Amino acid sequence: MIQYDVETKKLWNELQRPYGNQSSFLRHLILLEKYFRNGDLVLSHNASPHAANYSTSVQSRLRAYDNVPSEPRRESV
Repeated sequence: MIQYDVETKKLWNELQRPYGNQSSFLRHLILLEKYFRNGDLVLSHNASPHAANYSTSVQSRLRAYDNVPSEPRRESV
């Protein structure tokens, strides 16, 4: 059983609704993860700071798991 807080459970139920059932939604999430890891998905230029931070955090976690060195930080000019 997956445990999460009330807000996350509401979001889970809302997001899976268009897929008809949990199996279809989980398949979607797995494929989304696959494409993300392959670098096929990128954030838009107007992505929120929260989305950008989350994406960076996940990429760092995956690099650490795969023992891939972190990319040097790029400073904005």
